Amino acid sequence: SFLVYAGIHLALSFAPLYLREVYRYDPIAIGWAGSAASAGAAALLLAIERYRRRRGPAGAMQLSCALIGLHFGATLLSAALPAQLAGFFFRGGVQAASTLTTVALTELVPRAELAPAVALFATTAGIAAIVAPPVGGWLFGWWPAAPFVAGLAILVAAMPLVGRAYRSAP
Repeated sequence: SFLVYAGIHLALSFAPLYLREVYRYDPIAIGWAGSAASAGAAALLLAIERYRRRRGPAGAMQLSCALIGLHFGATLLSAALPAQLAGFFFRGGVQAASTLTTVALTELVPRAELAPAVALFATTAGIAAIVAPPVGGWLFGWWPAAPFVAGLAILVAAMPLVGRAYRSAP
């Protein structure tokens, strides 16, 4: 969980800044990207939940991480607004990943232990969200693409662990 959320938060905060500083997007275009991210969060959460019911939590969580990876890749590979809007839409995988983790906990953990398990997950994700952005900022200052490349590498490296952790959920 920490590894996935560290990979996500290493780059997540820097996507709008990348659009502004590297691609010279104006604030209106960046605003459209933000709207695409919100649309993706809403649509992907429902779609990935349906996928989870059919294919299981491991595949759904891996799909969520892959969508986040697509966002990072689109950020780096194309300055075109349509590519960025699609990439920001896929950023909605972040919301899906968080929700899927909570759903998996409700299925794996006995009811009496659920609150502490959810609190532990939220704390772990929160620590990653605190620690990773300053590292991402340092990487961005060194090379603007670095947080995205590093975040993507971490997500790819975490996939076997995600598969193993979520495979035991029903």
